[in-house]
Amino acid sequence: MPDGVVFAALAVITALGFAYGANRWVRRRAETARLDLSGITGRVVFFSDAVCRKCPDAREALVAGGVDFEEIRYGDDPARFRATGAPAVPLVVVRDAQGEEVGRIAGEVRARELRRLLTRAGL
Repeated sequence: MPDGVVFAALAVITALGFAYGANRWVRRRAETARLDLSGITGRVVFFSDAVCRKCPDAREALVAGGVDFEEIRYGDDPARFRATGAPAVPLVVVRDAQGEEVGRIAGEVRARELRRLLTRAGL
């Protein structure tokens, strides 16, 4: 096998490894970042952006689950979005009746995980 092909294959594998690691880091950060949800009344808060590829699927999962949610879109009010500290989209935050965070989902919103969070929040 020519050296160029081996080098190209190693470069692709390395790039994919970095992309996978970066994605995991962003998701972990979104799941643990300190958020300021003061002034937001919704028990389920959905952070989104118009250019996000996963946001329409996350929105659809919330709607299909029959969830009333408050959506904070980056494009509608960037200052408000940034003030919350939300580090990534899509991000779903679920709170109990007292306003305490029960949990959150960063990235792909799976129906089972969403139901589990809603049940813990008493919704």
